[in-house]
Amino acid sequence: MAKKSFLTALLVVMAVLCAEAQNLNGRLADENGEPVAFANITLKMAANDSLVAGLTSDENGAFSVDVKEGKYILIASAIGYERLTVRCGATALGTLLMPKTSEQLDEVVVEGSRVTEEAGRFVVLPDPKEAEVSGRGLTLLDMQQLPGLEVDVALQKITIDGGTPILQINGKEVPIERFVNVRPEQILRIEYSNSPGIRYLDRNASGVINLVLKESDDGGNVMARIQSAFTTGFVDGYLMAAHHKGKSEFSLQYNLSHRNYKNVPYVMTDSYIAEERTVERSQELSFPFNYITHNITGEYTYQPNDSTMFVATLRDYIDNNHWYGTGTIDETENGTTIQMGMNKQSDRKGNSPTLDLFFTHKMRNKQKIELNAVGQYSHSDYYNNMIYRDSENEWQYPTKVINKGYAIGGEAVYSKQFKKVEACVGLQYQHNFASNDYVIYETQTEMTKDNTYLYTSIRGNLGGNVMCWLGTGAKLFAVTDGIDTKRYLRNLSTAGLFWSINQRWSVTVNTQFVPYLPSLSDLSPVLQRVDDVEAIRGNESLRPYNTLYGSLQLRYNNKGWFASMIPSYFRYFSPTVRVYQYDPELGLFVGTPQNTDYYQHFQLKAEVGVKQLFDRLNITLNAKLKKDEAKGEEFYHDNLNFSSGIKAQFVWKQLVVGCNFDFLPDKSLFGEVISIGEMSQSIYAEYNWKSLNASLAWHCPFNKKGYMYQTSSLSAVHPYCHTNWTSNNGNMVVLGLTWKFNYGKAFNKSQKTLWNGGYDDGMVK
Repeated sequence: MAKKSFLTALLVVMAVLCAEAQNLNGRLADENGEPVAFANITLKMAANDSLVAGLTSDENGAFSVDVKEGKYILIASAIGYERLTVRCGATALGTLLMPKTSEQLDEVVVEGSRVTEEAGRFVVLPDPKEAEVSGRGLTLLDMQQLPGLEVDVALQKITIDGGTPILQINGKEVPIERFVNVRPEQILRIEYSNSPGIRYLDRNASGVINLVLKESDDGGNVMARIQSAFTTGFVDGYLMAAHHKGKSEFSLQYNLSHRNYKNVPYVMTDSYIAEERTVERSQELSFPFNYITHNITGEYTYQPNDSTMFVATLRDYIDNNHWYGTGTIDETENGTTIQMGMNKQSDRKGNSPTLDLFFTHKMRNKQKIELNAVGQYSHSDYYNNMIYRDSENEWQYPTKVINKGYAIGGEAVYSKQFKKVEACVGLQYQHNFASNDYVIYETQTEMTKDNTYLYTSIRGNLGGNVMCWLGTGAKLFAVTDGIDTKRYLRNLSTAGLFWSINQRWSVTVNTQFVPYLPSLSDLSPVLQRVDDVEAIRGNESLRPYNTLYGSLQLRYNNKGWFASMIPSYFRYFSPTVRVYQYDPELGLFVGTPQNTDYYQHFQLKAEVGVKQLFDRLNITLNAKLKKDEAKGEEFYHDNLNFSSGIKAQFVWKQLVVGCNFDFLPDKSLFGEVISIGEMSQSIYAEYNWKSLNASLAWHCPFNKKGYMYQTSSLSAVHPYCHTNWTSNNGNMVVLGLTWKFNYGKAFNKSQKTLWNGGYDDGMVK
């Protein structure tokens, strides 16, 4: 009897366990039976629409999840396929059909099933194994090895072809501090473009990177990160918390950055050459600096349905910077040499609150509108004082500027997707006002600028494996100094063509025509005296200049091995260059921006590498050959340079170890100035364990001088060579710790892609 009771109890327990642990599984396929790989799958309770699980189908389209007995709603989506919604129970669903959408732009698979290339962009579905070992989104992005993308994990730096890209999360532009700290497991896909398109040409962006996130868990998430070098004044902190209830979400972000570098040597030689006056200078000084910045952002999002979203963002940027340099200077004038002590002090305090309002709405027939309004106020105090002393005298050259101003702007965009073609039209406007009080000179300026930009673009499939994109825009720019107003009308245009030759080879052609307009400080008539020899001022007669860019990219990819070769050409027509001339009335050498003849450079860039070699190693080798030419009324200069470097990552379980090393630095010529870029030298390691991530970055290993910066001028009037290095960064080890905690109800943000504008203080300094 006891034995029978025991068996009965055991059967009851097994039945309860089975009821608690059912398996829901199936396979996604298109109308031809081909698997829909790496689709995003969301499982919700049918009764209350609460999130149960989020998962991804594997390379065969299969998925599986353990759930309790009950009724569910399964939602599956993938690029190029119709959205699938199924009501089901906790059971085997078999094969579920996801037809290809007829209105989706054709895609070309160029790297397995995880990378597709559309018109002007790559779409990457990250490998779950890579997301698991990456502590931050920055590390995961580095693993993708996309063409032109340069990620320095140690420096938290992201560039595309050497320029600054637009960084977005769910289509909304965010600061780099938020972007690099995204949790890798949140990332559904990465949308990457090394061509900014007509929309962002006006901002001089080198490309766009958008992280599309998965739906979050119930409640929200919290993330905190702190990193410090301990041996020197280097501290960064980041805190982000988000919570949503119903159709609303609230988030708060705070970023702190502090530097206190005491070992910053400068070595400078300057010559000032004119018939009336000739001066030779040799300077050695230490120029320590410290600063602290605060970035505070509060955001409210209201999303009543999948088609409509409103976002209100209030952010503030507060900065406090201080430099104080001491050293000696040997100055020779007309054959007489004197030695002086020198002190230079610079301080800047600023505050820039911004209110950003955004609205988007998706309509019938694949239509969408986006509206954005932004207002920013700015206030800053700038002080600079140069002091020279000899045994008997002291000379001071102070500058103090109080800036107040504001910027207001907005953008409206309408887009519609036709069969195999997507088109959009947009209008941007920004008004900027800047008031500068030059206290020492008892001079005040009030300047305004208005920037109106109307643009349109189209992209689509020409048939087969050929895709193209076209864009053009008209830019009306007006500047006034309170008396006179200048207006400029310029065109912006871009065009591109992508051809997938086969699964291994592809070709991309891209061209851009962009005007560059003068800043308020370049146009300001105020003269700022630097010392007893030099002064700088703007140029009211300055004209805009145009640039023409063209490139051809040949790319190979096969089973993890990849290579690319990109010849490109830049041409600047009448570019703005700072030119020095001697002013006999002032007795000073004055530097002013002027329009010169042209600047151009030819470049050949090559990359070769392998991804997941032995499932552990990623390696990229890069090399660049470049020739620069610059011509003005009284000068012609050219420069030939070869640069190269290596990037590598080793992945083992939860550990990532990587390095970034430049073998030869990049040396660039623009106008009459040659700049040698910093040599990237860093080794980093990250270990990811549950909610914690520990990181270590070793900057400039075995190099006590740290990062070095050098500029030299080929000017016949003011040739110079300036070299400085941040010794505090030499052989520096930075430790970091990140803590992540998640909770929450599903909240799927819509896309925000509008420009938030910016403020131009117009200050001559």
